[in-house]
Amino acid sequence: MNNAGVLALDGVLDRARAEAWPLRKDSGQGIGVIDLTAVERIEVAGLALVAELVERATRATGKRPTLRGNPPGLEELARAYRIDAGLADFP
Repeated sequence: MNNAGVLALDGVLDRARAEAWPLRKDSGQGIGVIDLTAVERIEVAGLALVAELVERATRATGKRPTLRGNPPGLEELARAYRIDAGLADFP
């Protein structure tokens, strides 16, 4: 994460990447934007990771972070799970 509160993700967000992500107690601290523009593809586990990061950031800051970017797979997963692709309506 950079000093402006942007958490930039890249590559493929799949099960292996989600399992390897170092979620700590303070994982959401200071996140204002989750940048997905460099994500090559997002799979179900990657969507779960992003949702977890959104939830932790919202809890830590009191404000839901903005999602930037629309990687391949995001729209399809959002439709399949009947959620907004920006996770605006995700619990």
